[in-house]
Amino acid sequence: TVSFIEELKQYADNPDVMEAIRLAILEERETEENSTNQWVTNFIMTNPVVVGVDGPYQETYDELAAVFYESGKKEYYSSVLEKSSKETQAAMAERAYKEHNIPCFSMTVQILTAEERLQYLEKSYQDNQTAFFSILFSDLAGNEQTSYAYRAYEDDRKDFFSIAVESLDSYQCEALAKRAYREGKKEFLYLIPGAKDDKDF
Repeated sequence: TVSFIEELKQYADNPDVMEAIRLAILEERETEENSTNQWVTNFIMTNPVVVGVDGPYQETYDELAAVFYESGKKEYYSSVLEKSSKETQAAMAERAYKEHNIPCFSMTVQILTAEERLQYLEKSYQDNQTAFFSILFSDLAGNEQTSYAYRAYEDDRKDFFSIAVESLDSYQCEALAKRAYREGKKEFLYLIPGAKDDKDF
């Protein structure tokens, strides 16, 4: 079943539009079902809703990715990027990072490899880009998240610590809170769950 938003209901009676939608859905489902990307397979389309009718376009998926990125058509960008080449996906991720385009970066990195995502995570830490770091941090295993929490503490990177500290268990929080108190790092102490008062120590 395909649904239309109110403004586009007139297209439901247009056989050419409906055929184009049918073919697009079949192509999208085939892409999703054959994907090895967990983010894609976790969100396989089941009840499509038509929110826009545009085109047809003569450009390739690679070309359209750049066109929609530049025009700010995020829904279109996300759709064509999944069908673009690996080279284009990597290039668009790099461009979005350099241009600080957080919405498009978030869409793009979802279809990169796990290794590429980890590289951007480390890059964002080195570049002091907390917004990008927060997008990618949940990819890490628990012990890797914990390592970043301690690393951010050692490096005096309070913004990153505030993201990573949630990965610490209660015992780790208690030990680190005592350490922060001894070392006079109150700006970190107050970010540690359960350590809101100097009197605790």
